[in-house]
Amino acid sequence: MNRTTILSISLIIFITVAFLMITGSSLLLIPLIKEPYVPMGNLLSLLGFISLPLLILSTFNGLYRPQSMLEKGIRKCLLAFIIMAILWVPVAYALAGNWANNFEGQESFIGGVEASRLFWAFNYFLIIGPILIMLIYLIVRTINKKKGSKST
Repeated sequence: MNRTTILSISLIIFITVAFLMITGSSLLLIPLIKEPYVPMGNLLSLLGFISLPLLILSTFNGLYRPQSMLEKGIRKCLLAFIIMAILWVPVAYALAGNWANNFEGQESFIGGVEASRLFWAFNYFLIIGPILIMLIYLIVRTINKKKGSKST
């Protein structure tokens, strides 16, 4: 797949998933599997978590084909976020104790309040992390361009 295709697919997936999540669409609750209940929202969340770092990687030429150590490092970080996004499914199941990611006020850790907090922290991390990495990349790139233009 070429860069434009990856960029286009990632952008469409990310915008669609973000819209469905923000609006709380009933599509999220449609069962992918009825027994045990696995809602469509799980698949869409997974695709959204994967699409964000892919979108960032394919947007910037320096990250798609890294040359500098910084670009290579940032690319590795974004690839790590893709791996963490894929691991979201087993992590969410391990925390909730069910495929629907339902947490109840149980005494035990699994499915309880603390597990719910950890689940939501992991979700936020999968969204905020790639965005922060992108912002760092843009800031450093801007500083480097300004330094380069001053020296000429």
